[in-house]
Amino acid sequence: SFIPSFGAILESVRNQSNLVLTHAEDIGFHYARTLNDWCERFMAQSDELDSAGYDLAFRRLWHFYFAYCEAGFSERAIGVSQILLAKPGNKRANILSL
Repeated sequence: SFIPSFGAILESVRNQSNLVLTHAEDIGFHYARTLNDWCERFMAQSDELDSAGYDLAFRRLWHFYFAYCEAGFSERAIGVSQILLAKPGNKRANILSL
């Protein structure tokens, strides 16, 4: 996959639109917890997965994926942010600028 950096996203917004950044929040730490919760719920469904035809290799692959991603977010090797963009003239548009 291709995961653009926060800077690359902002540069693209600045060059390709007239939108204005009004809020940004790093939610990576929270996302690590979310991945852990998803993994626990997924692994708790072994019987249902077996009956649907998914084997142990499938479960191990997903367990690895969840753990790998959780570690990446926990160690801040990867990140995720929630950003809010507004059109010029919007009452929030003057809060932050690119």
